[in-house]
Amino acid sequence: GTLLVTLIDVKTNRAVWNGYASGVTVPEGPMGEIVLRRSVRSILDRYRVFTEEFANGTLPQSSGADR
Repeated sequence: GTLLVTLIDVKTNRAVWNGYASGVTVPEGPMGEIVLRRSVRSILDRYRVFTEEFANGTLPQSSGADR
């Protein structure tokens, strides 16, 4: 089947990103959970996370501890 992940903006309650994996077959039992976790991980690996500051072109200054 197809596994769909939709991320919702809590401020607007609107979908901001959709990702999917097709051809997912989930077996019964503990192996099914492993397959689902790996499938969701592969979907989320394609999602780029940006902050509002990044989207607005104003990046916060990093401290020396970040380096």
